[in-house]
Amino acid sequence: MKSPIIALCLSLLLPLAAGDLPIVVDPATPLTGAYAVEWNGSTLESWTATGMTTPTVSGGILSSTTNNADPQISRTIPQASRPDLDLGFNDYLELRMRVPASYVDDIQIYYGTTATTGFSGDRLISIPNATIPKDGAFHTYRIDVGPEPWWRATLRDLRIDPGNLSGVPFAVDYLRVGDEPNPTVYQPRATIKCPAAGGATPPEAFFGPGQAVLSMESKRFRFLWNSNVAAQPEWTANMARGTLRNLEEAWQVYVKILGYREPCFNVGTTSGTAYKLNVTSYYSGFWAGLDDHGGTSLAQLNITTGGLQVDPPTWVVPHELMHCFQFHNTSGHVNGEWYETHANYARER
Repeated sequence: MKSPIIALCLSLLLPLAAGDLPIVVDPATPLTGAYAVEWNGSTLESWTATGMTTPTVSGGILSSTTNNADPQISRTIPQASRPDLDLGFNDYLELRMRVPASYVDDIQIYYGTTATTGFSGDRLISIPNATIPKDGAFHTYRIDVGPEPWWRATLRDLRIDPGNLSGVPFAVDYLRVGDEPNPTVYQPRATIKCPAAGGATPPEAFFGPGQAVLSMESKRFRFLWNSNVAAQPEWTANMARGTLRNLEEAWQVYVKILGYREPCFNVGTTSGTAYKLNVTSYYSGFWAGLDDHGGTSLAQLNITTGGLQVDPPTWVVPHELMHCFQFHNTSGHVNGEWYETHANYARER
């Protein structure tokens, strides 16, 4: 019989090494984007160019030739146009660009956010030279930036570096940031334990039974609290949003790096309606359990304000979230000591 311990240890087989970002070249369906630079006019659209001949814009294409070893085009995005990176809806960056067939460098994209402004080698997305087709034609590069640790807050700064050599002609069609085409749409799931916004906090709640439920949602999670929770001394104005951000970051690690099935389907299944994971804060303690409602059973998470510090985050969120993943990734009982040890392993990834 296959040991549940062995099943849990399959997480050691990582499909994506931390630090790698998956890149799809010439995807069939272009990304539409919450933020896009198309150069459809006749100007640089507030981009600044250095290390190259004066760029020209024509037919929706920005073109130039590098003239030193550090060419770059960059822009500070106007505040009204900055995409939100916190809630999981803008985790893809797509660049359509042309470089010569003889191109020998990587294409580099630097970014800064409202939390970490400007440009730094810590916030560098590379399209490796080995990924670039050697035909001198336009190609589209879609990069999954969800696992990027600094991809949070709102996107503020962008910079494209077309290599490190002088005399290289290049052209950029567009740069877009958004969600992948036809993404999974996770549905909110209101239950007796986790009512819809405006519903009554359940009577067995430790904080504010009977009070109106407040709710905020990200792509894959739904965070619930009430006015009594918000009156606790640990509560901060950014706790709801920051908790969702930290949950989305942990999801990136558990699904894209460790390779677990996500806890969005009815326990024991891997298809059907995808639901957002309910995260409450009005019950007592830190725990994960199953919420059976309407013929479906999905994991539920409860963490009180003492475990929801946003920045730096506590280890409570990733630990308890892994328990939710365990419910959806095993088919039998796992002894408690292994259950907790494995959650500790996951939180330290």
